[in-house]
Amino acid sequence: MDSDLSEIMDTAVNYLARLISGILPAADEIRFQAGSSAEAVGDITEGLGWLTEAFGVLAANKLIDFMPDEASVMDIINRIGQCLQRFDYIYLADILEYEIYPLLSKWREVHK
Repeated sequence: MDSDLSEIMDTAVNYLARLISGILPAADEIRFQAGSSAEAVGDITEGLGWLTEAFGVLAANKLIDFMPDEASVMDIINRIGQCLQRFDYIYLADILEYEIYPLLSKWREVHK
């Protein structure tokens, strides 16, 4: 494996684990403290976008067996942006907990 691809793989797997561990606490904080962790959502969406690109590169190079659905991820990111604009923190927390967390958990299972 090319060293750049190896670095992408290692970084993606490590970042995925960190992102998964932070999603549910962020959702709870957003839900129960009126959006106090909304700033972290920018980091989450940025990380989700980066992971989608990274896994796409790895799939294109036949290093993983699945290709993330970029359109679905972009839809989630767009809906998060809409929640932030409307200050709809309950829906935002629901997206984190019921859409992003399961999606990232599925990605982790594929890479074990």
